[in-house]
Amino acid sequence: MRAFCGPDTSLADNVASNTVVYIPLLPPDFAVNVEGVGDSLAVAGGDSVWYTRAGGQVRYTVTVTNRGELACPAISMTDVLAPELTLTSFSGSAVAQRGDSLFWFIDELHSRGGSRSVTFTCDVDTFLPPWEVLLINRAWGHSDSETLTGNNADADTVIVAALIPPDPSVEAY
Repeated sequence: MRAFCGPDTSLADNVASNTVVYIPLLPPDFAVNVEGVGDSLAVAGGDSVWYTRAGGQVRYTVTVTNRGELACPAISMTDVLAPELTLTSFSGSAVAQRGDSLFWFIDELHSRGGSRSVTFTCDVDTFLPPWEVLLINRAWGHSDSETLTGNNADADTVIVAALIPPDPSVEAY
């Protein structure tokens, strides 16, 4: 086959164009979620609250999830226990405890939903006042590579149920 090319008389079709749009990936954005579980669950008005008793146990799960499109390295986590709690077990990472604070490290969270969880159990003090006591557990994290810090902390509450004294009334017949 032979092709002949003649002189180009139309210059309007000699230009090609492509548009490349650069959309940067979203930066690392980790979110912290704390969930406390007691001995019993009460549901009222569409809301649920976990209860425990003096001398009981509470189990907390702290989950850290990366919602960004880039991996999030080097996350330092801190969790402050309520003063009425004593740590008895911790799983999911190495932990250091100083006073009522727990510290652990996450080396990296993969992008787009990468997550890590730790679970720990605490004993509740036996000597508590006879009214309801709120056990508020707060956890937060920090990473130098993360700039969207609005969701880097969370808290959950488990309630120590109030002691109901026996009815002292005596009836004689």
